[in-house]
Amino acid sequence: LPDINLKPEEPKAQYLKISATTSKSRLIEHLAAAGEVGCCMTTTEINTMISSLGQDCGKYEDILCKAAHHEEVSSSYKIDGEPIVVQHPHLALNIAGTQEQFCVFFRSLEVGLFSRFAFYTRQQNQQWESCAPGDEQVDLRRYFQSLGKELLEMHKVLLESPTQVTFSLSQWKLHTELFSEMLRRALVEGRDSSGSLIRRAGLLGMRLAAVFVLFIGMGLLYRHMDRMQKPEPADTYQNPAEALAQVEKTLMLVSDKMMQGQKKAERNIEKTETLIKYIK
Repeated sequence: LPDINLKPEEPKAQYLKISATTSKSRLIEHLAAAGEVGCCMTTTEINTMISSLGQDCGKYEDILCKAAHHEEVSSSYKIDGEPIVVQHPHLALNIAGTQEQFCVFFRSLEVGLFSRFAFYTRQQNQQWESCAPGDEQVDLRRYFQSLGKELLEMHKVLLESPTQVTFSLSQWKLHTELFSEMLRRALVEGRDSSGSLIRRAGLLGMRLAAVFVLFIGMGLLYRHMDRMQKPEPADTYQNPAEALAQVEKTLMLVSDKMMQGQKKAERNIEKTETLIKYIK
């Protein structure tokens, strides 16, 4: 009889983009297969994640919390054979939805999921925009596809040349002063619950700054490659030191906007919690 133990193991497919409609065990499999490269979960409707988390096979909220800090996640079921262990999971989330969906997803400030997100809010544009086709109209699908192609090329270059972003002591000093002042203001205003939000916002701020540095570095690389083929006037060159100074300014601006968004979201959740207690 053939020895079934000699059966070759099926290769694990690696997906950069994964669906929000998934089970907890499947999500851990995706994270294990993705390794250091990681994967991204994207949905334009928060309700998709709410529905998935509400299923018996879902309920992967703890995985989202752990992955935000690259903490180990694991599972051990008989059907999987050997235990699945992901020591340093890498997962990015990008979700959008209405304010009502938002309050259902982030049902409480005490769960810990809320402070692991950065929020971008905007006022609805009440001005009618023409839907008529024309050269002046932007095709959103083509526009975002072009951006996706640029990002893919950056991804390929970074896979071949792994890059570590290191901040200077002066940049860390700026970061410490900025978020220390934010924390001080929150305590003076009596918002003790905002402490964890500000601390994790400091982490998100430096992660965003690192991404900006990579974008600037890739931009300088592409400019250098273009100059090799088509020289440009000297006054069009961008000094790397000036580019890094722009990152510092951008860090302060993004951090401030990020905290403003979190404050608005925090107030919405607090209103929802108060309403629930009043109904009970």
